[in-house]
Amino acid sequence: SQVQATAATDFWMSGAMGGEVRPELQATIFDDNYAAGTQYKQDFGMCAEETHATYMLNYYAFQTSDTGNALVSARAASDQMGYAFRLAEVSVAEGSVGDTVDITATVIQDGIAPFYYDLSIGLACPEGFSVTVGGVDGIVSEGSTASFTFTAVPATSTCLSSLDFSLSSSYALAGAPVKFAQGVSDGTVVEVSLPLPPGSPPSTSPTPSPTTTPVATQLK
Repeated sequence: SQVQATAATDFWMSGAMGGEVRPELQATIFDDNYAAGTQYKQDFGMCAEETHATYMLNYYAFQTSDTGNALVSARAASDQMGYAFRLAEVSVAEGSVGDTVDITATVIQDGIAPFYYDLSIGLACPEGFSVTVGGVDGIVSEGSTASFTFTAVPATSTCLSSLDFSLSSSYALAGAPVKFAQGVSDGTVVEVSLPLPPGSPPSTSPTPSPTTTPVATQLK
């Protein structure tokens, strides 16, 4: 192909891939009886995976009376494209500053395409503490992970029992936050509860536990 001939098969890593579903296929491509894989009728999911698509326009599916299984399939196809960041693990350790802890969050990219603008992960707790760390946009390929450490977090059970993780970008429009592929408020926030690590000052309700806690068991 022309893309292969120009050695541009990895362009999706730095620039968004997208387009439009052919107009004559938009009314049927997500029907149960669509003959995917036959001539002129490619499988949408396979194409999205191969091209690492971020978007594909399909006016019929979302601006007509399309309902039932076709609409469910269209929404699933839409969710398949682009980025999908998930908080995979959170750990807590004694901080280098007195009465604080360090919290490390590991983020995994489950999506087929990167986030092409600056992207940061934020941590906040009820005691008014909040901090943001950049670099989430550097997690490009599907299955890749990166860890982000928040230092000098208050070592109190009040803070650690209600940690809120979120994503943010200077390019995000007001009212349209970047979301995780998990969590509450449709992914706007991932809530995690952690114990005080061994050796930390006593809290009002200490909860001894291993210092590494899988997020999957802590989501609310």
